[in-house]
Amino acid sequence: LHDAELRLAHNLEGVTESAVRDARAMLASSIVRYNAIACRESNSAKIMVTRDEMKGRLVGRGGRLIAYFEELFGVDVIFNDEPNTIIVSCFNLVQQEIARLAIERLMREKIITEQVIDQARSGAQTDMERVLEKEGQRVLAVLGVANMPAEFARLIGRLRFRTSYGQNVLRHCYEVGFLSRMLASEIGANENTALLGGFFHDIGKAIDQEVGGAHDALTKEILEKYGFSWEITHAAWTHH
Repeated sequence: LHDAELRLAHNLEGVTESAVRDARAMLASSIVRYNAIACRESNSAKIMVTRDEMKGRLVGRGGRLIAYFEELFGVDVIFNDEPNTIIVSCFNLVQQEIARLAIERLMREKIITEQVIDQARSGAQTDMERVLEKEGQRVLAVLGVANMPAEFARLIGRLRFRTSYGQNVLRHCYEVGFLSRMLASEIGANENTALLGGFFHDIGKAIDQEVGGAHDALTKEILEKYGFSWEITHAAWTHH
């Protein structure tokens, strides 16, 4: 019995050592294989104008129109950093993009009033819905996920307009998803479950700025709502 215990302890020590070594080798191999560029995302958007005087129409007399625009969209608009350029800045990049699209619409107007700004906002919101859905459908095609409603595609599309620690969240989700699939292939786990669980781990960040709450809990709610398996939901939800 004593000899058996010694052999068991020796084997356990060997397995523990080799597990750490193998895990490091798998992680290093996956990182090298993925080899994607990571970069910081700018939290501002630029609109080029053909003539600097076009900025004056948006500012309005005494700055009345630009003050109305900034309050309505919840953004900061900067005019004087670069010639022929309007810069829009906002913590919420979806709102920032809507404001950018609205300014492009306004630059085509001969006369700008508060009512015209309201109309531009409505049109820009519609444009943005199309952008989000198109981006989301493109991502779902890459992931091999079919037959999802348009609202889910728009949710995925919002990740393109969200940053976390300076990195674009959509790029980060791709990174985690593909690395998870590579690691799954190394250990014989389900590669598709790993891919989707990894990719969707931060989907809660698509809405956390608007609704509040922890993004991992929101991730669980979203994946349950849209009928993903418990394995995928659990992997994504418990990533912290």
